[in-house]
Amino acid sequence: MQLDEVPSLDVKLSDISIGTSALPTLLPPYYFKDGDNEFNLVDG
Repeated sequence: MQLDEVPSLDVKLSDISIGTSALPTLLPPYYFKDGDNEFNLVDG
């Protein structure tokens, strides 16, 4: 798996789930931080 090679991809499943619901026409993009990493998720 890539988690062994890229530990920054190890984020909470709840954050990923909310991010996949961020439809630009209805809901805003979902932003969260995990340590030093920032994520801006938009479904589309």
